[in-house]
Amino acid sequence: MNKTLLIFRHEFRHMIKRKAFIIMTLIVPVLALIGIGVFQLVSSDEPPVVETTTIGYVDEAGGFDQYTTQGYMELVHFDTPGDATAALINGDVSEYFVIPSDYLSTGVINRYTMERQLETPPAIATVIKNFLTSNMLAGKVPPETVYRIEAPLDLVTTRLTETGEVATEQGGYGNVIIPAIFGLLLALSLQASSMYLVEGLGDE
Repeated sequence: MNKTLLIFRHEFRHMIKRKAFIIMTLIVPVLALIGIGVFQLVSSDEPPVVETTTIGYVDEAGGFDQYTTQGYMELVHFDTPGDATAALINGDVSEYFVIPSDYLSTGVINRYTMERQLETPPAIATVIKNFLTSNMLAGKVPPETVYRIEAPLDLVTTRLTETGEVATEQGGYGNVIIPAIFGLLLALSLQASSMYLVEGLGDE
């Protein structure tokens, strides 16, 4: 047991003097600082410009001709499903949907796309819902009410300190990303160190 301890102590002292071990030990905080700096630069940049997505629609029910601009998505009206299909094939629209004549009684909307999808993307579903809601309420309630029905909640969360004051740091992705970077680099450093130690013990 004493011999094993002596060998371990000898190899440990020998290992910490190796250039590779020193480099691996120093590279952890360096890479962590670089990661933090990159994260700060990325988070401080202006949000990327989002391209406008064009979606076609066919109104067989009638009355759905307003609010065709929904955020970064533009809705284009087509007279027939055939015209909308041709536009989809030609790449003029990314997809299209049909409002059947019995929509008000059934609520069914037929959506057509050339992509394989398990379900309708939430952003697309929200745009179609807001478009339908806005047109059905147009002229019946004020525009402000229409907007609030579409977006009834804009939740803002504020973190407080133990004294009830507003905390200086309000959290964000940095609270998850930065510890994850440190943990990953520390794991790599420990793995490299253990490999050197096992290699040294094997040589003995």
